[in-house]
Amino acid sequence: MALNSCSPLLKKMIGIKNPVVENTESITNHLIASKVPLQNSYIIKCCSDSSNIFKNILNGLRGEILLFDSTGLKYCYKGKDRCTGKQLKEAYYDFNKNYQPCVNDSIKLPAILSNAFPINNDYRPLTNYYLIVFWAKFAGKKTKLLEDYKWMLSLKNNSNLSSTILFINTDLQENWNLKKGKKMRIKFKLKGKKSAAIHFGKIPYNK
Repeated sequence: MALNSCSPLLKKMIGIKNPVVENTESITNHLIASKVPLQNSYIIKCCSDSSNIFKNILNGLRGEILLFDSTGLKYCYKGKDRCTGKQLKEAYYDFNKNYQPCVNDSIKLPAILSNAFPINNDYRPLTNYYLIVFWAKFAGKKTKLLEDYKWMLSLKNNSNLSSTILFINTDLQENWNLKKGKKMRIKFKLKGKKSAAIHFGKIPYNK
């Protein structure tokens, strides 16, 4: 599901691939194959703690987008639309009307980036706003990342909003003490038409 689609997450879950343990090289090669610039691309840091690993997987599944100003302050959507694509359109259409500093979320941009390392370098252009886009190889088809990037770039190029897009990969990583190439099973159990429960399999730790 591309960011400009408003299909429910439940539909996106159908046919999702099991996460595979990656490394910096495999993530970089995927970005190159997807024709997404390596500059401003990051890989999430983590540890062997299972709760953080599951959190990263969920971030990759959701394809969450966070928005910060140049001081690192997080901004939240003021409207009621739950579609990420529509929210992003409204950010580029009329930012001040549709966004405001978050009230109940004090996380700052430096805290997000301190938990990730740059693939190429850590140079970030000076802009008014930064968009953090979480993504994962297992969470969509190979063309999804490029589709999202092109769509976001078209919004940016047709707006007066000064912004920089930062991509953060959340795939399982070999340097988390995990076995390279191994998979972790995830299952989705439907709970009615609008919800589902996520069940995680065993984390493929190195023994």
